[in-house]
Amino acid sequence: MREKLIKVDSHRMSNVEPFLREFIAECFQSLRKKHALSSPTVLFLDVLFENIQTVTSIKCLCQKANIDQKRLHQDFSRDMQRTPYRLLRELRVMAAMYLMCDPTRRNGTFSLNDLCQMLGYASYTPFRRAFHQTIGISPRSFLEHNEKMEMFRIFVERFHERERTKITNFRTQQYVPVKAGRPSKSMSIGTYLLVNHLLEYLRSSSFSQM
Repeated sequence: MREKLIKVDSHRMSNVEPFLREFIAECFQSLRKKHALSSPTVLFLDVLFENIQTVTSIKCLCQKANIDQKRLHQDFSRDMQRTPYRLLRELRVMAAMYLMCDPTRRNGTFSLNDLCQMLGYASYTPFRRAFHQTIGISPRSFLEHNEKMEMFRIFVERFHERERTKITNFRTQQYVPVKAGRPSKSMSIGTYLLVNHLLEYLRSSSFSQM
């Protein structure tokens, strides 16, 4: 079942900037450098990035880019080893993980239902489904997990890999930590630096005291 999308409140999503928007921009650049992309895919990525905070549906983005949706799905899946829906889902989950790690937003400033609306989901149920499909655990379990920042780092690395695998072993903590100071081969230097910038921010004194 496809995710039910609604219009995102741009004012509320602006709270995510500048870290997340810059981070997503680097993800887009990395994807474009890594893959030999067809014209429809390039156009779609450009439109998706420009409308990342207000996207209502893939169909709407295709109309903005003047791309045939069926052709886009074929070309995009071949180019990216993921569907347009999956890429959008991964970006939203990545945003959710970042926000749930952020101490200034965890401290009672918004609920999981608020987070759903910020990321464009009509309710908690489709958000939970998308999060679980991508990460392997529920948003609530992630929020309560002691290693959530390491999970965020690993997800970013997996995002840049071509493997079509889910991160399903966080529950038992059977994963290999990323070695400090050594970026993944599948990750651009810019993305690596941004991830570490985010992690340093999340590991600030305000976070450690919570």
